[in-house]
Amino acid sequence: FDATEHPAEAEIAKALDDQGPEEALARYISLSLRSMDISVEQIAEHYHEQLVNQMAAGRIAGEKSANTLSQTLYAHVHSFFLHLGATRDYLGALIAHRIGLDHKKIDSMARLIGEASRFCPRSCCRRA
Repeated sequence: FDATEHPAEAEIAKALDDQGPEEALARYISLSLRSMDISVEQIAEHYHEQLVNQMAAGRIAGEKSANTLSQTLYAHVHSFFLHLGATRDYLGALIAHRIGLDHKKIDSMARLIGEASRFCPRSCCRRA
């Protein structure tokens, strides 16, 4: 877009560019949580649609069924877990930043746990 024609867009772009790591990570977490919410809504809609279709066909005796729409359900469930993992890793990076570690180096919850285990006095936290 041409920022000279849309000064409000230029101001928004500048505000986003000027964000610190905490604000950016918080925004990423928020976006991932919203995406998870959408995935849950899509899963619920899918199940509702399938239930209504089964009831309309007179199959309500607990029979299992599968059709090509099951692939859509799998995609919605996959999307949910994809966003869950992203949220977990952004949270790990945010925690790393808040406790003074480099959030660019510690960019996932697994790396945060690995780094934190070095400082834990108990042997159960240390990796072999």
